[in-house]
Amino acid sequence: MDESITISEQINKEYRKYALYIIQNRGIPNFYDALTPVQRLIIQNCSTNFKKTMGVMGDVFSSGLYHHGDSSILQAIYKLARPFGCSEEILLGDGFFGSLINPTPSAPRYTQIKISNKYKEIIEKYKDLNVPNEEGGYDWIHVDYPIGLSTHIVGIAIGYKSNILPRNPKEIIEYLNGNKSKKLKPYFKGFKGKITKFNSLKSSWLIEGETEIDSNSKTIKINSISPLQRYESFLNKLNILLEKSKLIYKIDNFSTNEIKINLNFKCTDLEFKEISEKILKETKQIVTENITFIKDGKILEYESLEDYLDDFIIHREKIFLKRLEKDLF
Repeated sequence: MDESITISEQINKEYRKYALYIIQNRGIPNFYDALTPVQRLIIQNCSTNFKKTMGVMGDVFSSGLYHHGDSSILQAIYKLARPFGCSEEILLGDGFFGSLINPTPSAPRYTQIKISNKYKEIIEKYKDLNVPNEEGGYDWIHVDYPIGLSTHIVGIAIGYKSNILPRNPKEIIEYLNGNKSKKLKPYFKGFKGKITKFNSLKSSWLIEGETEIDSNSKTIKINSISPLQRYESFLNKLNILLEKSKLIYKIDNFSTNEIKINLNFKCTDLEFKEISEKILKETKQIVTENITFIKDGKILEYESLEDYLDDFIIHREKIFLKRLEKDLF
């Protein structure tokens, strides 16, 4: 005889299942490789030869392991291949995959992608140790270090979110090998500004764009802003700020692939000091990380990236042991 349950009990039960599915299969990166499921599928379906982006999308769908729309998979591909907002590209792109000035990439029929030789070697090294799940895919793959940290990890699930800034792979490997003498600061490829700890919070960072201020000539040169800021949004804020100032100014915008804005003012020293401070403030951004991973069906939240990597070191030792055992026997 079937057991009767109330509607609220049924909703609660199914909602819990749905929440766990979202956490494990969509938004939150895995502890063992720092990749989300869609990123893992894309990487595993990319070869070291260029292939049309649409073709790679088709390969992912053909695997039978991807159960969502083409928009999310396309955005994931762009994020892995774009040459900004990361420490280095996991996928190499042929064609336009966006820039800081124009983040909108070309349509997938006009672009090609391939996995970089470096990351192909990393995932191939322990490929025979990977254990498939019930669907035949992989919940995570064996790697020497969490390769997802080369990207800006953003994941949202029910009750949790991940926001982890990219790190320099060389510094991650040095830390895992025992060099813990310096803080693992976020690192963005080509970024000209500076990144420093914000107050005493473990995972909060102040990202400052590069600017040059000359009080004598009353000029301000903006050479970069935070890689996480939208260029159009920054430009709008800058224009509003300038109009509100009521100052006489000249603006020259030479930005193409990189930001290059020159401002010249006709004003008093005090007025120039005030407008400089306001403009500098707009080139800065405070980012707080949420270092959250899924591991064997459980959610792990860390106060700092170093805390996470300390746990990963233990896992890496187990990988080395598995490799040794398999090679021997």
